[in-house]
Amino acid sequence: MKKRVVIMLFCMCIGAFSAGCSSDVFDQVTEEVTGLIDGSNSDDEEVEDIEVKEESEETSEEDSPKVEGKLEKDAIETITDGIYSSYLIASKKDEAGVPDETGAQQKIVYASELSDDVFCIAGSYGYRQNASQDVISVSEDGIFSFAVDKNTNYELQGGDGGPEVQTADEFKKQLADLADSELYLEITVENGVATNIAISI
Repeated sequence: MKKRVVIMLFCMCIGAFSAGCSSDVFDQVTEEVTGLIDGSNSDDEEVEDIEVKEESEETSEEDSPKVEGKLEKDAIETITDGIYSSYLIASKKDEAGVPDETGAQQKIVYASELSDDVFCIAGSYGYRQNASQDVISVSEDGIFSFAVDKNTNYELQGGDGGPEVQTADEFKKQLADLADSELYLEITVENGVATNIAISI
C-alpha cells in the first residue's frame, strides 16, 4: 500500500514539475513523499502501534496459566488415594511450597483448570491418607492433575444451608471467582479418581 502511494505521489511530482507549477506546490509534494519514505508519517505510526499492541496482548494471553489446557499439558498425574488440600491464593504464586516464618511449607494454589476428565492445579498441596489424619507431607510448587469423571462431586462447604452441590460448570466459575480468596480447597481421591472436590467458604 505504501509503495503504491509513493509511486503515485512521485508521478504527480514529475507531472507538476513538467507542467511548470510553482515551486511551493513541488516542495509540498516532495515533503509528503519524503515523509512516507522515512516513516515520519504519523498515521502510519499509529497503525503500527496498534498492531504491536494487539500482538503483545495475544502473547500475554498465551502465556497465562489460565488458558484452557495449558496446565494439563505440563501436569504430573496424581493417582494416589487420599486427601489433597491447599488454599486458593493466586497472588502468592512465588510463595507456593516455600517455608513461612515458622518453617512450614505453604500450601498455595495459584491457578486451576477443570475439564470433562481432569482437574489441574498449579501450586503446592498438603497430603494426608484420610480425613482423621493430619497432613503428612507438602508438595513442592508444581502442576498436578487429578482424574475426574461423571460421578465426581463438586461442592461449596461451610454455608448456612450446609454443603452446596454444584455442576462442573458452576464449580469452574467458582474456581475463577475465588482464585485469590484464600479459601480452602480439598480434593478427595479414591481408586485414582477425584470423587469429591470442595471449596470451604
